[in-house]
Amino acid sequence: MTDTHLSDLTFSALDLAAPLMQGIEEAGFTRCTPIQAQTLPFALAGRDIAGQAQTGTGKTAAFLVALFQNLLANPPPATRGATAIRALIIAPTRELAVQIHHDAVPLARRAFRIAAPAPTPDARGGAQAARTAAQSLADALAQWLGEVAGSNPSLSICKEKK
Repeated sequence: MTDTHLSDLTFSALDLAAPLMQGIEEAGFTRCTPIQAQTLPFALAGRDIAGQAQTGTGKTAAFLVALFQNLLANPPPATRGATAIRALIIAPTRELAVQIHHDAVPLARRAFRIAAPAPTPDARGGAQAARTAAQSLADALAQWLGEVAGSNPSLSICKEKK
C-alpha cells in the first residue's frame, strides 16, 4: 500500500503491548490505514465497532490487532489450562479463514501460538477428516459457550430438548 493510502496515525502511538508491536513492525507496518485509524482507538478502548471499507484496506489487521491487544492486556487466570482456547474466530468461508490466518501469523508470532484453519474435505484424509475437525470445533465451541453461560447469568443458550 502506498503512503498516500495511509493515515497520520502510527501503530506506535496506540500504546500496544511490546510483543504485538514487534510483530507489527516485523510485518512492515508503521502507519495505520484510514479504516484502522478510525476503528482501532475505539476497539482498543473496549468499544464495539463496525466498519466498512474496500478489500485490502486493513480491516482484518484492525480486528486482529484489537483482539491480540485485549488478550495480552488481560492474561488468563492461573487456573486456566495452557492450551485452553481464549479466542475463536469464525469465518463464513474457508478462503476468508485462510486469509485471516495468513494475516494473524506475522502480527502475533511474538506473542501467541495460532492454530491453522480446519482442513477441507480434500485435505488430510478426505471427508472423514473434515467431519472430525468440524466435530472437534463444534465440541470446543459448545464447551466454551457453556463456560461463558455459566459465568454470565444474563446469557441464555438454547439447548436441544431430548
